[in-house]
Amino acid sequence: MRNAVAFGDTPSAASPHSALGEARFDRFDATSAELQLEYHISGLDAALADGSDVALAKGVADVCQQEIRLMRATLLELGQELAEQLSEVGKDPVTNQITDETDERTWLDRRSAIHIAPTVFHSECKLSGYGGVADAKLVRGTIEIAIAHREVSIRKVCQQVLEDATARRHATAQSGALPSCQR
Repeated sequence: MRNAVAFGDTPSAASPHSALGEARFDRFDATSAELQLEYHISGLDAALADGSDVALAKGVADVCQQEIRLMRATLLELGQELAEQLSEVGKDPVTNQITDETDERTWLDRRSAIHIAPTVFHSECKLSGYGGVADAKLVRGTIEIAIAHREVSIRKVCQQVLEDATARRHATAQSGALPSCQR
């Protein structure tokens, strides 16, 4: 169902949900709105063929790609469902965001597999100065930027997991303990 509001100048809201996440868009007035995004990634695993550091690097890269694919698919689906509930009437927005994120992962290196624990991402984006733009177009543009930012953040945290797991492996090589950490 499309919101019949022209130019996004009247308060409105839309909120689709899926098995992996939810999104909410609230238009407060002609120039202010908020987009909230949340998605859930279940635990991710990758087998480490020979348990080596090279296999660990490949395993972390594999779970990183899995998470990026899931994030992208979930946010695109939520964005499409959200945009379908909003008006297409209005100008095209020029969207630009500065994002500051903190990202952590809990992981377990079993030497035969790497496990990344489930994670939840939540974002609230305050949108101001978009008078006369179509809400559906604003949502799509904002979600495109969010996806790009999330991909960078996921890659950074995966790199940190790899660095920490490798360091932990080297530090515990003598003791035989299983390395695990939160990052």
